[in-house]
Amino acid sequence: MNKTRTFACQGTLAALDFTVEVPADWAPIDLPRENVGFDDTSKFAPLAMLMAPYAAILFTVAARPAHASGTLAQWMQYVASAHGVAIEGFEAQRLGALDGVGTWGTQTDGDAVMRAGIVFVEDGERLLHVVCMAPEGLWDAVAPAFARALATFTLREPRGRTVELAPPDLPLSPCTMAAATPPAAATKATS
Repeated sequence: MNKTRTFACQGTLAALDFTVEVPADWAPIDLPRENVGFDDTSKFAPLAMLMAPYAAILFTVAARPAHASGTLAQWMQYVASAHGVAIEGFEAQRLGALDGVGTWGTQTDGDAVMRAGIVFVEDGERLLHVVCMAPEGLWDAVAPAFARALATFTLREPRGRTVELAPPDLPLSPCTMAAATPPAAATKATS
């Protein structure tokens, strides 16, 4: 495995300070510190964005207050639709020690296809939106780094989940993100 380092994000919105292990050469991108209007229920405030130096390979973390009703899977579906991201099913997902919901997504811009592993976690009425994104052709090369980041993500002060992961009529599939390779159905959806 390539050399890694622990990235610490401190002084965040709603006390969502965290650490995560990423490749040593991935660097944080300066984010604008602006007030996000949470009246738009699809908006999140960026907490951190880490990028590889050689391509558009991103690990991003954003947050917002949890919605008043619904489940993580329902919120994920709504946000993906609002941002034009095609998603493929829902999985039980762990973000470090936190239970959440994951999905595979794609976003196309002209001929460029970006693959994404997307995770939603709610902790103490705070909603975290974590995205691992890379050009589809580079996904397999960076998949182990993404899997490591998801496994090592640690909130400094977790408060505990207060909402259900999914409604009873939407069973979650087993996690495929630990292997960091999208299931065949998600890969075929973008071909």
